[in-house]
Amino acid sequence: MRFLDYEDPSLMPSAAAAQQNPSPPSRWRYWWLAGLAAVYSGLVYANAIANPYAYDDMRTVQNNPSIESIYAVKRIILRESMRPLVNMTYALDRAIWPWELIGHHLTSILLHVVNVLLLFQLAWLATEDMRRRGASGPSERVSPVIVAFVSAALFGLHPMMTEAVGYISGRSEVLYGTFFLLALLAARRWMIGDGIRWAVTAVVLWVAALLSKEVAVFWPIVASLYDHYVLASPAEAWRKRFRRLYLPLLLLTATAGAVRIGILVLIENPGEAHVMWQYVPVEIVVAFRYLLLMVAPTGQTIFHEVAAVETLIVPNAADPLQVASLPRLLDALRTFAADATLPTDDVELMELSARYLEDDLLISDDLDVQAYVQLMLCAKQAAATRRALWVVA
Repeated sequence: MRFLDYEDPSLMPSAAAAQQNPSPPSRWRYWWLAGLAAVYSGLVYANAIANPYAYDDMRTVQNNPSIESIYAVKRIILRESMRPLVNMTYALDRAIWPWELIGHHLTSILLHVVNVLLLFQLAWLATEDMRRRGASGPSERVSPVIVAFVSAALFGLHPMMTEAVGYISGRSEVLYGTFFLLALLAARRWMIGDGIRWAVTAVVLWVAALLSKEVAVFWPIVASLYDHYVLASPAEAWRKRFRRLYLPLLLLTATAGAVRIGILVLIENPGEAHVMWQYVPVEIVVAFRYLLLMVAPTGQTIFHEVAAVETLIVPNAADPLQVASLPRLLDALRTFAADATLPTDDVELMELSARYLEDDLLISDDLDVQAYVQLMLCAKQAAATRRALWVVA
C-alpha cells in the first residue's frame, strides 16, 4: 500500500496546510451551533414517528422475512443484494426497538441528525482549508463556524429530505449519506498527509456507502474535487493521487456497473431488457425539476406530473379508458375494480401492490391488475391534492 502514501514531502497539499487539523477558536460556540442545527433538524422531522407503513414499506420492512433475526446474515444479504446494509439496519431496528414501527422512524431521524453533524464538521473544515490556502471570497470574510451552521441547518431543515427521513424505505438515502460524509472526512486526513490508514478507512467507508445506495459511485469525483479545489494541492501531488486512488476507484465502479447491467440483461431478464429511448426526454425533465425543487421546494407530492397522456390503457383490458377529467378517470377505474373484484381502499391497494412487487410471476400474469393498482393510487393522490395528473385528448 506504499503507492498511496506520500513519498516526497514536496507533495504535501501546501505550506499553509501545516496546521492540517485546526481546533475551533471557540469550542463552546462550535458545539452550541452544531447542536442547535442537529436538534432542530431532528425536531422538524419528529412528527414522522407517527407515519404508518406505506408503499414499498410493505415489501422492505413489514413483510420482509429476512429481518426477523439479526443473526441470519446470509438471508439479510441475499434479500437485498444491491443494498444489504440498508436491510441490515431494518433487522437491527427489529432487534433493538421494542416498538418496531416507531423504531424504524427513530433510526432514520437519528441518522439524519448524525449527517447534519458530519456536514457541519465538513463545512467548517472546508472553510478553514480555503482560508489557509489564501483563497479570497466569502470564506475569507465569514466565520467558518457560521458557514458550517448555515450549511448544516439548510441541509437538515430542507423539505427535500422529507422522503429520506420520514419514509422508512427511504433509509438508503440517509444511510449512504452517513458513510459518504465519513469517507470524505477520512479522505481529507489522507490528503493532508496524516497517513495511509486514512486512505484505507476512506475506501472502506466508501464501499459501505455503495452497499447502501448505488449513487455513492460519485464519491471518488467529489473527493478528487475537494483535493484539487478546496485544499488546492500542488498539481503534481493531485495528479499522482488521481492516478493512484481516484481513477482506479472510478474504473472499478464502472466495471462493477457494467457487470451489474450484464447480469440484469443476460441472466435476470434474458431477451426482455431493452433501452426505452422515448423516456430520455422525460428523464431530462425530471432531473431539471429535482434541481428546481432544491431551490424552490414547493408543491411536493408522491406523484409528479411530467407529461400529458393522450390515452390511458389498462393492459389486457378490452378497450382503452378514454377519459376527459380526473373524476371520470376515477369512475372508470372504480367500474373496472367492481368488474374485476379489486379493492379501492388505499391500504388494500398498497398491500396488493406490495404482493405484486414481491412476486415477478404475478406481475407477468396479471398486468391489468398491476396497472389498475398504480393508476388508482396515482388518481386518488392527484384528487386529494387537487392537481391535474392526466390530460387526455
